[in-house]
Amino acid sequence: MKIPDNKKYLIYIAVAKTASSSLRRFFSSVFKTLGYKDLTGGKECLPATMILLAPDQTLFVKNEFPALWEDSFKIGSVRNPYDRFVSAFLYHPFCKSKSPFEVLNNLPTPAILPQYIKWKEALPESSWPLYSAYNHLTASQSAVLLPESRETADFLIRFESLNQDLSKLLDLLRIEHSPPLPHLNPTQEKKDPYSSYLSASEINLINNKFSDDF
Repeated sequence: MKIPDNKKYLIYIAVAKTASSSLRRFFSSVFKTLGYKDLTGGKECLPATMILLAPDQTLFVKNEFPALWEDSFKIGSVRNPYDRFVSAFLYHPFCKSKSPFEVLNNLPTPAILPQYIKWKEALPESSWPLYSAYNHLTASQSAVLLPESRETADFLIRFESLNQDLSKLLDLLRIEHSPPLPHLNPTQEKKDPYSSYLSASEINLINNKFSDDF
């Protein structure tokens, strides 16, 4: 394997509802992997290791491990904002008995955003569903992938061309191709285009609230 730009490590930033569960599983089968807790626990990060980050851990790693962050080739996954919202809406318990319009007009937002608090450590378990809902429904893909900066991920895997982009990434890293990536945790109810789930007013709300993701 050869990491571009003479970087030593890989970082995958998982954005909810962009096939991130499938990608994390795949990357764990191909690379030596560590999580954020491994880093804070002092586990050695060897060259060519991939660090798997939840969407709200990016800023912590950037601030706490700046040398590792700068010496990493960063990979993100993204999705059409309409389809991503519909997938999250059909998946997350927060949306039960609500319409897309109601959710979009009252997106779940905790008082302290998850990128600024280690909520599973600092807060009672009763608070966790709100943070999960924020990560799935409210946090924009741009906010996750561009934490307080205008830097971009080095490589983006698009949900709509998942296997093709994954093959390009493996080529870039000079890794032999694997079979097509199985999609874990698919939203079973979503079989139709987003337009069959969303009204014109709901599409306009997504355009406005997630404009940076287009």
